[in-house]
Amino acid sequence: MSRDYTPLLSLFQEDGTLTLTHGMKISEAARRQLEEVIDDAISSPLAAISGGRAVEMVNHDEYFDQSTPFVHIVVEEEEKILGTLTLQACVLRLVSFHEVIERLKDAFETFELFLFQEQIPFHRALRRNLSVWQNVNAALIGKYRAWLPRYFADDKQQDKLQAARFYCQLAAKEDYLSEDALDAINEAIHKPLPRRSKKSARSKRG
Repeated sequence: MSRDYTPLLSLFQEDGTLTLTHGMKISEAARRQLEEVIDDAISSPLAAISGGRAVEMVNHDEYFDQSTPFVHIVVEEEEKILGTLTLQACVLRLVSFHEVIERLKDAFETFELFLFQEQIPFHRALRRNLSVWQNVNAALIGKYRAWLPRYFADDKQQDKLQAARFYCQLAAKEDYLSEDALDAINEAIHKPLPRRSKKSARSKRG
């Protein structure tokens, strides 16, 4: 079942943007989702939500540099004030699934090439069908990570991995991947790769 982001989405304007302002009022459910999305949007270009959509922080650089002012947001439930939330002012924008696909297109094509070379049959359906991602696991992502250095320099590999990871996050929002599976995938991306011994490398060249 897709995770319900209605509390957060209700805060966005018709143009798909949300500007945090001093004194605005939000529900407790919206507060939890807002903090989650902001945390994700700080560490990566896009924060995954339901329906294959994402949220991006328009003023990311200013927010990260802490050059934006702080605002106090009122958290209430049924007109009863529960407390206040202090956050840096930021501007968030909804990103459609179509735009997500376009933005990750180049990096994702690399993952498709890997799957094709490995003769994994579902590679053609992954880009637009999140349900197919239930077939993706940490072992496959680890294998992809080990494959990337054959074709790409170190500074390009992380972009390729993060694109696959983001699709996994989108699939998790639809319950096609469990949180445990997602954690294992994240570990496969970030754990140190084993070093090849010089003897092994010489044997391979020979």
